[in-house]
Amino acid sequence: MNLPSLPGPASALVASALLTSVLLPGAAAMARTSSEGPSTVAEIEDLTRVARVAEELEQNPVHVSHLLPVQPDEEVRLAMAGQVADALDGDVPLYVVMYAAPPTDETGGQPTLFLHALHEVSGAPGVYVAVTTDGRLATAAFDSPVTPVIDDAALPRALRPVDTVSAVVAELEESPRTPVEATPLTRDAAPDVEQETQLPTSRVGRGWELAIPGAVLGLAVAGVYLRWSARFTSPAPDQVSGAWFALASRGSRSRIRNRLARELRSLRREFEATPSDHPGLPRAREAYDAAGLIACSRGLPATALVCGLVLARHGRRALAHPFASGVPCRNNPLHSPATERRDFHLDATLRRWRVCEACADTPNARGEAMYLRHGGRRVHVSDMDDPWTMIALDGREPFAQARTLLGVRS
Repeated sequence: MNLPSLPGPASALVASALLTSVLLPGAAAMARTSSEGPSTVAEIEDLTRVARVAEELEQNPVHVSHLLPVQPDEEVRLAMAGQVADALDGDVPLYVVMYAAPPTDETGGQPTLFLHALHEVSGAPGVYVAVTTDGRLATAAFDSPVTPVIDDAALPRALRPVDTVSAVVAELEESPRTPVEATPLTRDAAPDVEQETQLPTSRVGRGWELAIPGAVLGLAVAGVYLRWSARFTSPAPDQVSGAWFALASRGSRSRIRNRLARELRSLRREFEATPSDHPGLPRAREAYDAAGLIACSRGLPATALVCGLVLARHGRRALAHPFASGVPCRNNPLHSPATERRDFHLDATLRRWRVCEACADTPNARGEAMYLRHGGRRVHVSDMDDPWTMIALDGREPFAQARTLLGVRS
């Protein structure tokens, strides 16, 4: 196909519109027929919906997608939340997610993978249950004293949220009290593609209905590219761990606290299995005591929880690499210990820091940095006038320093 000779921007607009109108229907059809999808949480490209659902579950343990045909009112939602909170004797967190899982979603229509992604984002232990709009069921459990067992046949055919939640709770009450650290991630059966909206059977109508939106989208894409190409091609400033902490420290602290609890459990299991003469054991125990003291204290700022997470992480590293430097990486204290001093141009300022090997080798120090929300703005952890960040960046006698800040006497 030969395009007419047009000026650069106009040619780009026409080419983008035509290519999008031709390729978009084919790409959508390929996505609809593909049942592969990602096989691990790390392979999921877009966690936007997962993060949104995880935030909603912090307020209400039952998530009901707006795509379900029967929507509960506020009174019913509160009743379902209370029923789920009281399930399993009230001592095992339970989360129920009712949502749409077509084969084109972020997990390839796999509810089990969606539950594992939810836990990865939130860090919350407990039992997770997913019920899809096409009637499929999935369960997962993390650091749970209960192994969830639910019979698919026990779910009501109509999938009314209130009836579904009641059936799920009743089935879980009969589940075995067998502790599980993490249920294995298995691939689910393919979604029922036939439940998706069918395209018109007329070829002429179908061709125009697919081509017109494609052309409009192509024009929009081309316009955005021509106007804002520099913005989209430049690297994001907070892609790695700094982005997560900037988000988590903005509001609810439960995500950081849950991750801290997981690190503490792992650290304790590791040093309990370590010989008493291991050279890294004293540092690991001190880190565990300091981080545990922070985790048990209430009303602390997000910086304190981040400090506890850093200490627990370095306690684990002391067991794996007992002779490594105990000095945290100044750019991101969650990284490996510092190995050398390097000059960094960060936030328009030249910094000479002791950093880990990963930060020393990267040309983009900002992309590896840890930023926190503090005073309504993003601040690098080393620029915060906060005693907890100082402990996280110091690494010396963390237990004594934490006790001093918390006012704990000997």
